[in-house]
Amino acid sequence: MSPRVLRMHAILTTAGFYSLLPLLFGVQELVPKMCVLLIWTLCSLWLMRAKVSAWACLTRVERVYISGFGLLFVATELIPWVFGRLEFLPLALVSVYSALGITFAWINLAYDFITAP
Repeated sequence: MSPRVLRMHAILTTAGFYSLLPLLFGVQELVPKMCVLLIWTLCSLWLMRAKVSAWACLTRVERVYISGFGLLFVATELIPWVFGRLEFLPLALVSVYSALGITFAWINLAYDFITAP
């Protein structure tokens, strides 16, 4: 696999996995949710290092995007009182942020497919 495909894999798996976390909405599920996300992301990046250093092959924008999931987690899970009466806003933020990464990866992979020799 090329480093570009590995980069898109890192973005797709992180965004796709994180987008499923709102299905676990109870307060008692906060710590397991945080641990599972962290373990999944670290294991995914660690397993990809067999080919190349996954974190090193990511561009700066992609690193900021993947790191942004940590900030999104804090904003939507740890300090939900920030949103006040707008109870739907944390879910909307997760959906939109995940969709941006998935769309970015899809466009990059489609471009690779179209331009492949």
